[in-house]
Amino acid sequence: MPKIVALELESFQTIGKRTVIPIRDLTLIFGPNGAGKSAIFDALELIKLITSKDWGEGNTKLLSALHRHSRNSTTETPTNVIAVGIQIEIDKRWVTDELPYEVVHHLDHVRSHSISYDGDHAEDFIGKTLRFYVRFRNNTGKGYSWLFDELSIQLDNEDVVNAMSTASNRCVLTLREREWIAFTELKRLASEKTAPVSLVDSLARAEVESNLGWCGSASSWFSTRYYSNPELEAEFRSLTQDVIDFFKTIVTVELQELAVVGASRTVPKLEESIALIPGDGYRTTSGDFRFGYRIEDSPLLKAMQPKVNSCGVLWLEMCKAVAQSIGVSRTEPDFWDEMTVLQRINSFLREELFIENGYQLNGEVFLIAETDDYGDIPFEDVQVRPKLVRLFLTDYLNRSLEFEDVGSGIGYVLPVLASLARDDISLIQQPELHLHPALQRNLGDIVVKSVENKTKLHCFTIIETHSEHLLLRVMRLIGSAAQREDEVISPLGYERVAILYFDPQPDGETKVRRLRLAPDGQLIDRWPGGFFNERYKDIFGE
Repeated sequence: MPKIVALELESFQTIGKRTVIPIRDLTLIFGPNGAGKSAIFDALELIKLITSKDWGEGNTKLLSALHRHSRNSTTETPTNVIAVGIQIEIDKRWVTDELPYEVVHHLDHVRSHSISYDGDHAEDFIGKTLRFYVRFRNNTGKGYSWLFDELSIQLDNEDVVNAMSTASNRCVLTLREREWIAFTELKRLASEKTAPVSLVDSLARAEVESNLGWCGSASSWFSTRYYSNPELEAEFRSLTQDVIDFFKTIVTVELQELAVVGASRTVPKLEESIALIPGDGYRTTSGDFRFGYRIEDSPLLKAMQPKVNSCGVLWLEMCKAVAQSIGVSRTEPDFWDEMTVLQRINSFLREELFIENGYQLNGEVFLIAETDDYGDIPFEDVQVRPKLVRLFLTDYLNRSLEFEDVGSGIGYVLPVLASLARDDISLIQQPELHLHPALQRNLGDIVVKSVENKTKLHCFTIIETHSEHLLLRVMRLIGSAAQREDEVISPLGYERVAILYFDPQPDGETKVRRLRLAPDGQLIDRWPGGFFNERYKDIFGE
């Protein structure tokens, strides 16, 4: 099972020189306004786009993103390149069955099943770190004329695929022979002296086109432009693209559930708390799998969906959680991994936040049935039916309350809680918005509880914050991790936490500093620039 452990950024927004940014189970990001802290979130989205199947018509999505995130002429240190990379550790429990069958099945040149934990070539992957790094260069210094400048796909620092640009604005693309890559046909077609593809010392190499404007695409990154041996060139292109697509798929699977809780979030209006939810598939008591009714199967429901689902991604997930609570026992389990997402959110509200108000997330759920099915619907059919859901709150008197009618704090924090309640990646900006200091401290309890109870190895949580109260609570809980060994799945020790400070430099660039933690949760390094010292200035003077 893979796990993201680092990002690499170069000439990305305010990041100048190539910077390796560690990602741990909990990563806390601090820094002054305008320091570029959101670069991590934007970089993850860009990597997801790069490894996706859709760069837009004429690659417009990718070209626009590169132009938007590169250090352009508005900065003091303009550049004509931008690079992003991701490092992924592959655990011994990884199996290639986790990769989408419809993708891997069509990669004719990759023997994917031979590299699972029990495969013949597992040693090439298991326990190693995959590095997927891409750099682009603006060919004109302005506009959208971007080229592949470098591609590096490595396993433990050994290249599998490498592409480097040349003075002629092409790339030399190199593929290293591996037993899990089908090299047989390429070897038959090529020899050491055959142009334009050479095969020497287990390396296949050719010069290829790399201009994103007219030959690069999400489905075919590079193109050979020679015609002296079309069969050989086609085999080389197909072989290298299959290998690139295989590693793209690994990265894509790790990033498929990205949902950022942005700092610009708002309290939802009534119409923004209503969603149309497709039916879920489920297994019957006999073990048969039953598919749910899809919204897209009905022209009426499909037309309604964009008008109703105006809520954000995580609000939509809360609607789904309420819909899935139908038929679930009201008795709350004792253990986190047995709770539903809705039960986890409500336990956060009940035990850490808004305790005096007794707020709980609730909702109305209307089952949708076709005219022919009108009447008594068997209970086992409830989850397979589409549903119309409206979210609301209840208080300790069991009164129904709209989000607009209570303090803004709960409306701002609910997407944060929904993200932390998931058994997946959590990306959160300024979770402390509209929360007073005591609740910010309690939010630290929730963050640690969430991280300590994640069941999936690939999960991690990144939080951009200005809250000293949240940080101090997290540090305190790190110091007492050993006391919770019998209460949580995996106590949060100091080695599982990264505290990053984005430090603006006089030249306009940002340096990313990692502040070290001691085993007792205390900081070894001092805060750069006295980030949290303002209160002392107010109390004792300058």
